[in-house]
Amino acid sequence: MNSTRRTGLLLVLVFIVSLPAVTPRIYAADEVEYFSFLRSLWFDHDLSFDNEYRHFYDAIGRRMPGFRETFLEDTTPTGRRRNFGTIGCALLWAPFYGLADVAVHVMPAAGQPIQPDGFSRPYVAAVCYGSAAYALAALLLSASAARRVLGKGTPNIRRWAAVSAVLALAGTPLLFYVYVAPVFAHACSAFAVALFVVTWLVVRRRWSARGLIALGAAAALMAMVREQDAFFVVGPAIDLVLALVGSMRARRPNDAPDDDVPPPVSRLLANACAGCIAFAIVWLPQAIAYLDLNGRLGPSGLVSRKMAWNSPHALQVLASPEHGLL
Repeated sequence: MNSTRRTGLLLVLVFIVSLPAVTPRIYAADEVEYFSFLRSLWFDHDLSFDNEYRHFYDAIGRRMPGFRETFLEDTTPTGRRRNFGTIGCALLWAPFYGLADVAVHVMPAAGQPIQPDGFSRPYVAAVCYGSAAYALAALLLSASAARRVLGKGTPNIRRWAAVSAVLALAGTPLLFYVYVAPVFAHACSAFAVALFVVTWLVVRRRWSARGLIALGAAAALMAMVREQDAFFVVGPAIDLVLALVGSMRARRPNDAPDDDVPPPVSRLLANACAGCIAFAIVWLPQAIAYLDLNGRLGPSGLVSRKMAWNSPHALQVLASPEHGLL
């Protein structure tokens, strides 16, 4: 068994052994918003969150300052209850939630009645363990990205890739969002971003139409999980522009292999358009959700203002000595 497979099996083993440490609960407003997307779509087939919010207000919201005013009294321009989350987590959690729904309907026959209402413990646990599974996938993808960045000539490359995956778990907030607060979007976000980065590292070798379609789809998934993750698209966009410049300057020798020469500019532009179309198609559920909730093709103004470069806290986000990016 090669070291890559051993590393993957080790991470899976750690994941399985640590599953009891995952906290299957919903206790914060952000978690309520993301979970409500899934529960409302699955049971009510709409994006009206009034009944979900009333359930969580009775369960946990009474101790949260401003919960009632924000989620049960205020409405959006379309008359919906406000939701500052996105639909991506609901889509990723849906397979786990669906299994829980099947199990809940089967378990009463075995003498273990549980309310099949979408709120009971099996549903919440399914979402929490789903987040943990996506965090595991993010770590495996991180190891793959590290191997590709380091290059095949790096000594002990697989070992260092495994170390990078462990550090990604232990040295970032991912550990908290896997075991303490798994219904936040962060574990799903780690998976979506890792998938996007690995896709980019593979696609940039040729910038083929199929590759850019996959990259566009991965970018749409990122934007549907957390809007701010869409900024990661800037890296591949610059990379593609550099490839276009290189293609315009390149002179193809008659005997040069195809892999050694950039594709023609016209083909790169066509492939890029295919990637943009793929983004639009995959992002369509979020576009529909925006229109239904906010009456416009974008998030609430309370969300979008946080991503403005001229916002009051932009400098703190970049350069705060306590929490700044730099």
